[in-house]
Amino acid sequence: YSFFVNGGTKTRFHFDKERYYISSLIINVEKRYSRIARAGAGIDLFYDGSIKADLLGVGEERVSFNDLLRFGAHGSYDIIMGRTTLSIQLGYYFYTEYVDLTKMYSRFGLRYSLFKNLEANISIKSHYAKADFVEWGLGYRWYSKKWKNE
Repeated sequence: YSFFVNGGTKTRFHFDKERYYISSLIINVEKRYSRIARAGAGIDLFYDGSIKADLLGVGEERVSFNDLLRFGAHGSYDIIMGRTTLSIQLGYYFYTEYVDLTKMYSRFGLRYSLFKNLEANISIKSHYAKADFVEWGLGYRWYSKKWKNE
């Protein structure tokens, strides 16, 4: 099992000077099935401050905090190389007030084990081949006695 808290900033367009705060919470359940690989599934909660400008731009009069949230689920595949993990996730938004390109999203990331259960994370979340934002974070990983094989 793992739990990650990530944060960062983004711009809406390439030449946009205004930066918007983003954050995400990730909860994963994973099974290690070989010495170097594990697969799993999880849920994501995203906060994206840039959605407010997008919604106001398409004619919304008021934007609430809930409009800036996105909720999704993902499948994941990790390649483990010592203390470093390459993580690949493919997800789908179940709740969002604003759709950029699609309700599908992907995340490619690197995680590094700092201590026994604490990991640092950097990842890129995207829609199709368009990067949405880079997120930095920390995570905590724990093992079920039933599933422990590491």
